[in-house]
Amino acid sequence: MKQLNNLAIIQARGGSTRIPRKNIIPFLGKPLISYVIEACRSSALFDRILVATDDDEIAATAREYGLEVPFKRELFNSDCEHTDSLGNPVEEPNEIDRHYTEKFKDLRNPLAEYCLERLQETTGEQFAAYCVFPGNAPFITGTVITELYHEFSENGRDFAMTVARCGRHPWFFSHGSYDAPTPIAPDIRTRNGVGLVPRTQDLPELFLPCSPMFFKSHCPKDAVNGGYVKQDFQVCLDIDTYDDLIWYEKLARGLLCPQA
Repeated sequence: MKQLNNLAIIQARGGSTRIPRKNIIPFLGKPLISYVIEACRSSALFDRILVATDDDEIAATAREYGLEVPFKRELFNSDCEHTDSLGNPVEEPNEIDRHYTEKFKDLRNPLAEYCLERLQETTGEQFAAYCVFPGNAPFITGTVITELYHEFSENGRDFAMTVARCGRHPWFFSHGSYDAPTPIAPDIRTRNGVGLVPRTQDLPELFLPCSPMFFKSHCPKDAVNGGYVKQDFQVCLDIDTYDDLIWYEKLARGLLCPQA
């Protein structure tokens, strides 16, 4: 058995519905996933960079960028709601998938733990820690990863997460239909029966957890010894729709200011 330090896990399943195979769609002329791969390499922190995918095309793209793909990942229960956002039926996890989901249910990241086990089976490698990335986040940099790892390692954390300030406060959000929106927080929109419109600077600052995230291997779900590193909101941007793709390419070209 070969004991190693850090594993990068780039999650890149092929079943995305809004942009099919979004992780390899061109972004400024390169596959979207290539930006995360390059950020992991530039950090110089990882003994292995693993693309966890169930898709042959995504696996082929990872190999084009010099990575091994020693196994294809399973479809986890958490990947699948049995219908997509339009109500269309999608593939349900099989018995193998349910087995792994149940096996690692008490750990912080079941998919990552599955990857650790499969790597041990296929390559004989064991890792002390892992860092999880989405394959569709082109603004993550090596510096972002290094700053997070410093918080994780220097302070002896069980996990460390990236967070970004929410630029638009949910106090102003509504849900429901466009013709009859309902405020998300109606209880704070009135005081003594009088409607209030607060200044944004008077509202509490909120943060959004995002990737990358570092964990000790086999980190329990209820672990509390965590650290947090604040980054610009742009780091948290990932591409899920064609609108995202259009706007974030403009942002990357310097044509837009980042908006939360």
